[in-house]
Amino acid sequence: MASKLRLEYQRSFSRKVCDQTWQRVKKRLNIKDEDDTSVMSQVKAYGELRKRNPYKVIRIADVNRYRFFLDNLPKLVCKGDELRLALQQLKPNPSVATIYRWGQEIKCPFSVDRVYTSYEIQKWVIKLVSQTKFSFPENQNIRS
Repeated sequence: MASKLRLEYQRSFSRKVCDQTWQRVKKRLNIKDEDDTSVMSQVKAYGELRKRNPYKVIRIADVNRYRFFLDNLPKLVCKGDELRLALQQLKPNPSVATIYRWGQEIKCPFSVDRVYTSYEIQKWVIKLVSQTKFSFPENQNIRS
């Protein structure tokens, strides 16, 4: 019987994985005990990143950044002004022109008056994960 962690990884990755692949995932995420559900969100995030980027090497730092962005950006809907405020909390601060360029790159044009859906916010999160130069300040939750 597969562990809860393996089942969660397979669900977020959208396919079953063989024992050898699961062993590599556990090694990459430094999982010692398959019954430790405290790493569930990390396993889920790794599976989602692996599904979106099948050929990219995904480091533990990428997983942590992805989880941090998910925790700090609005989940359901937000206005463009709220999204801009959240993005300008990044260190170093991206310029407004950079935010507009990112929007064009992900085919989700930026506008302060636009209301973004959860799907569009997810596209922004994926874009931010790929921007290794930028990060949120440590231990700071940007949402009010």
